[in-house]
Formats: sequence, structure tokens, C-alpha cells
Amino acid sequence: DNSLAGSDTPDEGVLWLRQKIVEVTKPTLELPLPLCWLPFTVAVRDLAKKQSVPWITLRQATDLARVVFRVPDDNLDVPGMVSFHHHLGPVLHYNKIPGLDDKVIIDVAWLLKVISLLFVPTPKKHQDPKFRRHYDLLYDHGILLEDLAEHIWQSSGHPSCMAYTKTPQQRSVIFKVMAKFLLLCDTEQTMSIVEGAQPSRMFFIPALVSASREKELLSTTEGATLPSAEAATPNSEVERSAPMVLYSGEQTTFPQSVFWCLAVSCLHRFKPDPGSSKQ
Repeated sequence: DNSLAGSDTPDEGVLWLRQKIVEVTKPTLELPLPLCWLPFTVAVRDLAKKQSVPWITLRQATDLARVVFRVPDDNLDVPGMVSFHHHLGPVLHYNKIPGLDDKVIIDVAWLLKVISLLFVPTPKKHQDPKFRRHYDLLYDHGILLEDLAEHIWQSSGHPSCMAYTKTPQQRSVIFKVMAKFLLLCDTEQTMSIVEGAQPSRMFFIPALVSASREKELLSTTEGATLPSAEAATPNSEVERSAPMVLYSGEQTTFPQSVFWCLAVSCLHRFKPDPGSSKQ
């Protein structure tokens, strides 16, 4: 009886349960937290604001921590500190993803702004004629070419967005974060839709497949027989007439936001092997 808590005769069963909960969770939840870590959030926020820097390297994070914490290098524990703030939300750091393992994103609002620019439709009257076919490919089929992404970001009018999307290495950071959040799938292929132009990296963003394209895909897959679990392996030779099969059910409502993430996850898992003739 938990209502007896605090009285002279507390329930022995409740006391026992509380003690067991503490014993089970203590090794995981009770971790030492240096108080000097706390000002780091303010430091990176000021750095992002004053210098318009969306991300820094781990080395720069170490140098910043050395100034903020004023403790010997042996006591810095920058990986632990960055991981702590990553879980709180002020910064993002993915130490197990090649290309992101040395980056600490300190301006999350900037990242959200940059990504959102790709999902806001550009009316035809505002589209650069040189990229008209790129836009059609994106909005009709969900295929994003890197040179269109560069054009969208460089013409956005946001100084920090323009400054940190100029090079392929900078754009790669954004694409890798988007892939981490299952917003796009890297096809690991290139395409050139303008004669004489350099091939551009190609990404698939299912959430941007147009409504008309959705209906077309549904009509082509209606009544189709899906391959067996044994046949549908990453090395399968099963022909695919479309990049994805849209889910449709009369009695089941599938959240659209969840569905697109699931679609990207499946595409990552069943991506053809490099050099395969199957696209």
C-alpha cells in the first residue's frame, strides 16, 4: 500500500520494491557528472551564434573544452562530454558513422533549416530554367541530384547555409545526417540529365514522390505477388519494376511519416551490390 509512505508503518512490500529498482538501475543511471561539463552548452551556443559555425571537429571541441573547463587535459573526457550533450540535444555527434565521427554539430537549428529547404516545394515560376528537369525528377520521382541540392542551398539567401554547402565534403555531412534519420537513401550512383554536364550523385527521397506517382505505383503493383522471404534477399535476382512498393490497406492506417522512414530503411537493407546489373 503506497499510501502509507512517509508514515510510521510504511508498507514493507513497497520498500522492498523501491530497493530492487534502485539496485537494478543504479549501475546505468547513477553516473558521475562533472559540473564543469554544464557550461559547454552555453559555449557552443555562443560559438555558433557569433561565428555562424554549424559544426566543429572533435579537436576543436577539445580546444573549446580546455578553455571552458580549465582542467588538466587528462580530466577533459571530451568524448564522454560530447555524448552527454548529444543525448541532451544541444549538439549532435555520431561517432560510429564514417564521415560524421569527427564532426560535432553545434547548431541543430541550422541543420533543420538546411534539410527543410529540400522538402519545401519550389513553384515552377520560381524554378531556375537550367534546373527544370532536376525539379521534375525530384517532385515526380523523389530522385534528388546533388547539383540541385547545391543550387537550392546556394540560392537560399541564408549566409551560413550558403557558406557550409559549397563543397562536396560539406554537403556529404548533411546527406549522411539525413540518411541517419531515414530521410533519404544514397543510391551510390551518379546521373547526368544535362548533356555535357558532370555526373551528379543521386539520392532517393520517398517522401517527395508526388501523389500522382504514388497512384501510378499502386496501380502497377495492385494484385502483384511479392517474392518469398527466401527470394527477397539483398543478393536476390528478383526483378523490381519500381524503386519501392507503397503500402495500401483498407482496414489499417499506417502513419505516413513512419512509412517513409520504413521505406528508406528497406532500401538501405536491400540495396543491390556494387557492380550489379540490377538497378
